[in-house]
Amino acid sequence: MPRGQVRLSLASLFCIGTAVLVRVAPIHVAHAADPELPKGVGPLPDLSKGAKAGATVTAQHAHLYRALLPPEVSSLVERGEFAFEAVGAPREPARFGVKHAGGSSAPAPSSSGVLPDVAGGKAMVSPLFDLPAGASGDLGQLAYKVLWNAASSMWRYNSFSAALSVLMFKTPNDPPHKLEFDVERIHPRKIGQVVGTLEPIFRERISALKPAGIQNLAWLTLRFFGTGEDFVWAASPVISRIRQMTGSNRSDAMFSGVFSPDDLFVWSGKVELVEPSGLTLVPILVPLLEVHEAKRDARDGCVVRTLGGDAGVALNHQRERFKGAGTWIPTNTVMSLRYVWRMELVSRDPFSLDSRQALYIDRDSGLPVYRVVWDDAGRLRRVTIGIIRALTQEGAPSEPILAGQVVVSGSTSNRLVMLMDSLAVCSGYQPSRGLADFDPSTFVRFTAPAKGEKRVEQDKDSEDSSD
Repeated sequence: MPRGQVRLSLASLFCIGTAVLVRVAPIHVAHAADPELPKGVGPLPDLSKGAKAGATVTAQHAHLYRALLPPEVSSLVERGEFAFEAVGAPREPARFGVKHAGGSSAPAPSSSGVLPDVAGGKAMVSPLFDLPAGASGDLGQLAYKVLWNAASSMWRYNSFSAALSVLMFKTPNDPPHKLEFDVERIHPRKIGQVVGTLEPIFRERISALKPAGIQNLAWLTLRFFGTGEDFVWAASPVISRIRQMTGSNRSDAMFSGVFSPDDLFVWSGKVELVEPSGLTLVPILVPLLEVHEAKRDARDGCVVRTLGGDAGVALNHQRERFKGAGTWIPTNTVMSLRYVWRMELVSRDPFSLDSRQALYIDRDSGLPVYRVVWDDAGRLRRVTIGIIRALTQEGAPSEPILAGQVVVSGSTSNRLVMLMDSLAVCSGYQPSRGLADFDPSTFVRFTAPAKGEKRVEQDKDSEDSSD
C-alpha cells in the first residue's frame, strides 16, 4: 500500500420430473486425464445425441447430484431454493471451448505468479498458455497458468463495453429491484495509446446508470503487471467528489447489497496477489445458455451485440418454471457436465475482505464458473455462479463468454443476478469515449465546483500512471 494511504471505508465515501438412477458415460470428447464420474450420480441426458430435454433436479433429487456441485451450491438445491435441468452435454458442445494459444510467447509465471517479461512489451494474447488436460507436474505453476488464462479472457478485445442489468432480490422469493450499470475496459497497449511512465494492463470504468439516484456513482481501476496493488478511484454522487482508494477496496461492494468490482466476470482479482493451492480437475455441472443470437450491428469500429431479452437469460420470477424454487434462478439454462479446475486462493493483501476463496474454472473455455468466498474468520461471504454462452463469429470459431452471474449472500437472504444485456467490442475507444473518460480526475464530471474547491482527493505520495 502506498505510503500515507489508508484503506477507505465505503460508508465514509458514500454515506450510504422424477429422476431414475442410471449410470452414464462422460459426454464431450474425453481427454485421457479426465477423472471418472462419481458412482451413483443421477441421469444426464445428452442433448448433442438427440435427447429432447435434461433431467429436472429439485430438492427431491439433490442427493443424486451432490457430487457434481460445489457444496455451497448443493445446499441451495437441498433446501429447495435452487432447481435446474441437468444434461450430459448441450446441443452444440464444440461452441463452448476456445482455441488455445498454440505456443504462446508468454514466459512461465514465477513461483509467486509474476509475469515480468509480459510487462516489458510482450503481446497480450488470450489465452496466454496451452494447458495440459489434467493436473500433473508442478501444480503451483499450473495453478497460476490457469489463473492467468482466466484473467486474460477479456484481453482478446482492444476495448469493450458491457451493459449490465443488476437484479436485486431482497429474499429468494421476492420480485427483483432493477439497477443498470456499464462496465468498460480499454487495453491501452492493444489500442496503441499508453500514457505515463507505467503501462497498465487495462483501465476499467464501472458506472451506475439507473435509477437516477445512483448516477455518477463510478469506479475507475488501473491494473498493472507485478505485485503492486491496483490504482483505484471512486466517484460519489453524494459528496460530488472523486477519491483515491486502495486496491483492497475492490473487494468491497459498491454500495450495500450490490456487487464488488472483484465480483465482475465471477472473478476479477489480481493474480499476483493471491496464492493458489490444492489444484484438482473435477467433473462439475456448469450453467450453459443456448439461445438464438440477435443480429450484430457493426459501426464506428465496433461490433455491438444485443444479449438481453429473448436472446438472454430468463429467470423464475418471469415464468415460474420451477415451482417453489427461488424467483432468482435461471430457467432457460442447462447445467451441463464439464471438467473444471478447482483451487483455493489465499489473499496476499491483508486488507482484502476476500481472505480465502475456492475458485472453479472451466477447463475448455477458461472461464471462472463458481467462486466461494470466506472472510478472515472463516464465515461464508458469498457464492457466485457464472453462466456461459457462446457467441458466433464470422470466419472464426464460436467464442464462449459469461452471459451473467448469480451472487448469493452468505450472511443475508439477499440474491443478486447480473445479466449482460449488450456487448460492444471495439478496435479503439468506444464512440464518444476517449482517454479523459478513463482518467482519474475526469472519468466522472460533476457540476462545476465552487472556486478553489478540489474534486479529486488523492494522497500526495500516491502515483498516477497518467501523470
